[in-house]
Amino acid sequence: MPLENSTAQKLHCVDNALEKMQQTERTLAIKECIALLPADESALLTLFYFDELSLKEIAKITATSVNNLKVKLFRSRKKLAAIIEAKVAPEIINIYE
Repeated sequence: MPLENSTAQKLHCVDNALEKMQQTERTLAIKECIALLPADESALLTLFYFDELSLKEIAKITATSVNNLKVKLFRSRKKLAAIIEAKVAPEIINIYE
């Protein structure tokens, strides 16, 4: 459980940093970070966040159960948060300090 809290705090911190960027810059930065993930994880995040498909729709496309999909999305988001924290957050901190 403490690991989940730590991950949630990192995601919140990253979200707060990204709010300071313009929407287009944020979208571009996130898409660039998503592209650094393995193809299957990148596809899941793109379908969910950018194509705005429901969990049920994505599960059908990927032939995965909704519960398994939730786990995969959580893990993919955790990896994405680490990438964003390493690549984008330092730039934002330098710009807005």
